Order: sequence, then structure tokens, then C-alpha cells
Amino acid sequence: MTKDRRAATEDAPASLHAQVAADDEAALEAEQQVLPDRLDALESAAVEARGKLLYGGARMGSLDFDLLPHQYLQAARGTVKSVPFGHAAKGMSPRLRAAAAGAVSAVVWGLQEPLDRRVFGCDYSDVEFLGRGRRSVGLAVHAANGALFGIAFDAVRRRVDVDQRRLALGLALAEHLALWPFIAVVDRDLVTSPRAFAQATYRHALFGALLGHLA
Repeated sequence: MTKDRRAATEDAPASLHAQVAADDEAALEAEQQVLPDRLDALESAAVEARGKLLYGGARMGSLDFDLLPHQYLQAARGTVKSVPFGHAAKGMSPRLRAAAAGAVSAVVWGLQEPLDRRVFGCDYSDVEFLGRGRRSVGLAVHAANGALFGIAFDAVRRRVDVDQRRLALGLALAEHLALWPFIAVVDRDLVTSPRAFAQATYRHALFGALLGHLA
């Protein structure tokens, strides 16, 4: 009996210590689980909620203080109001487009005449000749002539397999050479003037280049 009591007495602390140790481990695990939750509650979210907006614009933030690049979404720019000649003439027939291109090229020819008159040192003006001294009338007549030339150009390009820019330039220079002798009707001195010939060559080359590009 005495030995049994001694054995029970010796075993009792061990069991008690084991139970206490088990309770301590359980308490420690519970504390370890609660502690991250508390820390997480104190920290700010890494990415803000979808519905949270700043200054009325959609964004994403790194915490609440550091904003990520490209956070603001810019609105698309408005449409361009000006319409280039090529887009405006896109719905035209080839003949009408060529006529419009010829008229525009002739107007450019007329508007730049004051410049080439200074460059070449020749005071002759096709626009003033056609308008009998009135540039507004002469410019309108010159534009009409340009439109007719554009229609003739369109008829030729339908029949030949040549790049239209080269064709327009070639036809304009050919017209210049063919009609140059008739400049004597305006002024006989112009026929033999190298400056006048160079000036007329430049004007026709400008017209042909523009026509080939726009048509």
C-alpha cells in the first residue's frame, strides 16, 4: 500500500505538469491567431476598394498616401474638326475629284503669283490677264480652267498605265510648251524672255504637282 501511494504521488506532478503544458500551448496558439488579426485591422489595405474614387476619377492607390502611376484616366480627345481635301473628296467620282483638284491647284497658282513675280523678276500675271486687271474675276476664270484641265487629265489617266503624279506633271508641262508661242498675243517680248519662260515653267510644274497629289 505504501509503495502504491508513493508511486501515485510521484506520478501526479508529471500528469499535472503535462496538463499545464498542454494548456499553455493552446493559449499560445490562440494568442498567435488573434495577434495577426489585430495587426491586420490596424494596417491600411494595399489596394483601395473599387467603388472608392478620388476627385471623381477612377484610380488605384498604394495604401492611402502613395498613388500609383497612371492613376487618373484621361478622357479621349475630341474629334478633329478640320477635314483634309482627300477625306472631303473621298465620296466623289474620279472625274469630279479630278475637276476639284484642278480648280484648287489653279487657285494656289494664282495666289502665289505675287511671290514668283518677285523671284523671277517678271511682272506677268495669268490671273490679271484673264480678269482684265481684276484679280477676283481672273482667279475665278483660272479656277474654271483648272477644273477643265482636271477633267481632261482624268480622261487620259483612264487610258494609260502611268503613275498619276507623273502624268499630271507631264501633261501640265506639255501644255506649257504647246501654248508658249501664243504668249505673243499678250506681249511679244515675253516669248523671248528667259525669265518669263522660267516663270511659266515653274507655275505649270506647281499646278501639275498639286493636281497629281490631290486627284
